[in-house]
Amino acid sequence: MSVVDTRCALLALALGTASLLGCAKADTAAHPAAQPVPTGPGARPGEPVDPQLDRLIRAGWTHAAITPAPYAEDATYLRRVSLDLTGRIPTAAAVAAFEADDRPNKRALLVDALLESDGFAEHWAALYTDLLLSGRTKLRPQVTADMRAWLHGALRHDTTYDTIATALLTAEGTYDGPGPYGFLASHGDKGNVEALTGKTAQLFLGITLECAQCHDHPSDDRYAQEDFYALGAYFGRTKIRYRQRVASIHDRRRGELHLPTVSDGPGERSGEVIAPGFLSREPTPHPGGRRAALAQDIVASDLFAKTVVARTWQHLFGRGLVPRWDDLGGEHDASHPPALDHLAQRFVEDGYDLHALLRTLVLSDAYQRASSSDRAPEEVAMAEALFAQHPVRSMNADQLFRSLLIATSGDGAGGPLFRKNFEKRRERALREYRFVFNDDEMSSADAFSGSVPQALLLLNGDLVRAGTSDIQGTAVYDVLDRYPAPAARVDALYLRVFGRRPTPAQRDRVLRALGEREHGSSAYEDLMHAMLLSSEFLTIH
Repeated sequence: MSVVDTRCALLALALGTASLLGCAKADTAAHPAAQPVPTGPGARPGEPVDPQLDRLIRAGWTHAAITPAPYAEDATYLRRVSLDLTGRIPTAAAVAAFEADDRPNKRALLVDALLESDGFAEHWAALYTDLLLSGRTKLRPQVTADMRAWLHGALRHDTTYDTIATALLTAEGTYDGPGPYGFLASHGDKGNVEALTGKTAQLFLGITLECAQCHDHPSDDRYAQEDFYALGAYFGRTKIRYRQRVASIHDRRRGELHLPTVSDGPGERSGEVIAPGFLSREPTPHPGGRRAALAQDIVASDLFAKTVVARTWQHLFGRGLVPRWDDLGGEHDASHPPALDHLAQRFVEDGYDLHALLRTLVLSDAYQRASSSDRAPEEVAMAEALFAQHPVRSMNADQLFRSLLIATSGDGAGGPLFRKNFEKRRERALREYRFVFNDDEMSSADAFSGSVPQALLLLNGDLVRAGTSDIQGTAVYDVLDRYPAPAARVDALYLRVFGRRPTPAQRDRVLRALGEREHGSSAYEDLMHAMLLSSEFLTIH
């Protein structure tokens, strides 16, 4: 039997979880995310943070006559919120401490600690860097590094989102290090007003205005071609250059944007002058100039807050309050759901505080629900669509690597010894993973979707292969050295990889499978490798 076959067999027979390698389908009852449990609301963990939001979501359950899934167990919630807020699984020590905490508001205290951690700033800076740059800087890694570093500092110091957005849109001067210049430099370089305008409308207003670039919007009669170029006129005097790792952004004293004509080629605009205009109305004057006026009007629009709320909700729940966060239509649209209106209003009242928004969402009634229930498979889609059951989501590449670092390190926290051996290989391997994870057009999406090439890359990846070996500095070495009893070793590996202890039945099955193997570290290496390839490890549930 090959190494792959051995590990697949161990995974299917002992763990009872499916893997990415297409092993024989296992008993899904052993997977806590798929295990049927009694439905019903149960006792809510902690006090409601936003009772009005909970009422609005529950109204949908009542209307559809859907019983919500039970609340997620503590270990499941800890793992889920740790991945969402810090991009990594919790350490075994964190799991044990959370289990032992008997305070009624421990989930709220956990969320507060995560939001104030450096891990939060690091993870969300990476998410926003990918969002804002949209993969346009693959040949300019310094832009990405500078943007990520600047965002990390802003999030670490609780900078409000309106301040961040304004800095991104009004960046000016010469930059040779961290700064807010990356958005303008990525999309507006070489006078590409069209790309910069389209991205500004999408990311800050949640509208697909680029559809009106060549003609009036084909599906929304609120936007004409003039609206697109009127928005672009705010950037008409902006000169953006990037040479030898130095970005320069300055506004000229004169210069106007012209409309394109039917005879113009790509990038040519020889028509009449178009004055700055914000969504079919005159701009609000600002002493800081055109881009400052644009930032002011964007922040004042209800679409600004709604875009942040809709995008953040979709990231945390796997689906949106609206079909697309970047296609919200018009301002004060009556079709927007009440929950979106409510959260956007609260976001403004909280001073555009991203921490407060995230805290509200991850402590909401809907977010704390389990990803499993006893409902029929055909009912699951409806339950997830109404947020009555949490979906099972894939990790993205960054979350996977951060989690692998935690799961496979000897100290269980990705400490200095493990980082010394593996951190240098992380970026190299991450680039390889992202190449496989991305679609054919190399978009910014990098979710681990479980394809065969991805599975083989994970199986043969240098980080996984080294991290699952019985060498000093790895989890396998530490567990074998610290725990002489096989049962204690199994429990320790479960805590490190899955963030929970095995059920008695699972422990017995694993011990029986290990007992059939030769005594020695190789059996535990195979067990560790199989666990890392399981759907339980690779998903957020």
